Amino acid sequence: MSKKVQNFIEQAKSNITEDRAATKTLLMSLMKLHSNSPELMNIGKSTLSSMLSPKELLERALHDARRIDGEITKGAVNGRNLNRLQGAFDDILNSLRMTKDLSKSDAQEVLRTLQNTVKNMKDVETKYPTFQSQTRGIMYTGFEIIGALDELKLGLKLIQVVPPLIVELANCEKAQDANGALLITKTLHKMSTDPQVLDILVDGDAGDMLLKLNDMANSMRIEPLKL
Repeated sequence: MSKKVQNFIEQAKSNITEDRAATKTLLMSLMKLHSNSPELMNIGKSTLSSMLSPKELLERALHDARRIDGEITKGAVNGRNLNRLQGAFDDILNSLRMTKDLSKSDAQEVLRTLQNTVKNMKDVETKYPTFQSQTRGIMYTGFEIIGALDELKLGLKLIQVVPPLIVELANCEKAQDANGALLITKTLHKMSTDPQVLDILVDGDAGDMLLKLNDMANSMRIEPLKL
């Protein structure tokens, strides 16, 4: 390959990179300016997801989750904000499933954001029970994110989240929420490869709860829990 052709190819690559960066900047500016337009937001998200790497998508989703959660904790509790937060959590989960180069510090940032948001959602659920289905959806996606983090095997100390998960299992039993229990159970099942996690599950009341919830799932004709 001649040097002239090679230089032409390198210049073309540079132009494409610059064009993509400019397009991403324009899209994000438009989405910020027209955040009240669901149609534009959906188109923008779809376009950005095809242009961003999984890690870039994760960083953007984390930023969105923290910003929206901050608005909610300041009193902007409404269905629109909860839906936006759910969307950010969905993006976090999807990007974790796609990424292959996540560092331990990146994963710790995800975990911190997750713990803060789930705690705030529990407070919202207590104060605004009419939003329970949305706050529960966000929390359950959070539990799936924990499972996705565990699968990355980055050495995170995820054992700290096991007791809260068991508490949520108890809440699912009281509320006859078999679908929620199924998500939590799948997360705990992934984490049980850690002997410390397995000890907690065996020694605590989680086993009895799982058996009860399995019977409940069968009676409600919902997919049984994997015991």
